[in-house]
Amino acid sequence: MSNLDAKLRVEMRQELRELFERLKLTALYVTHDQEEALVLSHRMAVMRGGHVVQLGPPMDIYKEPANLFVAGFVGTTNLIEGRIVRNDGAGEPGLVETAVGELRCPVPQQIGQGERVSLMFRPEAVSIHTVACGPRVNVLPGHVRAVVFTGNRIEYDVDVGRYHVRADTNPYVAPLEKGQSIWVEMPVDRIRVLAA
Repeated sequence: MSNLDAKLRVEMRQELRELFERLKLTALYVTHDQEEALVLSHRMAVMRGGHVVQLGPPMDIYKEPANLFVAGFVGTTNLIEGRIVRNDGAGEPGLVETAVGELRCPVPQQIGQGERVSLMFRPEAVSIHTVACGPRVNVLPGHVRAVVFTGNRIEYDVDVGRYHVRADTNPYVAPLEKGQSIWVEMPVDRIRVLAA
């Protein structure tokens, strides 16, 4: 469907999905268009070098990538490198030391203290604040590097220390200015810890 205009491509995706469901068809659909794969599939497989690296429902793959390859391949991803300082076990947020400060997040039990990791979070999971937030966790100061309006969202590229963090917001919120000082917040439950 790559040769179709954007509006027709969206309509055809929906038509195909409804057709598969109505006729109870099982179809194997191969595409490099990630949005197309997420929209059309009940289960999707991410492949690398001819091998399936993750198989499951699209939302699971998007929200819970199995490794750094899947995290970077499916959707837009923010990655911050760090080292596990504390892992209190299942159910309790751990602590990860990074170049931009200590961040709290769920740490899988199999990743031990001292191990190098990457923290993955999606742009839509980031909250932007224009004033200091007080004693909240995972709030870091930054500066707006770029502002891009795409119609259904505003994409911000934010300098946070040596990292560029992408944050997407609703276009009906007053837009920020390039160079503006802000604070970005990564909610504890939206960060995924992946082995480095």
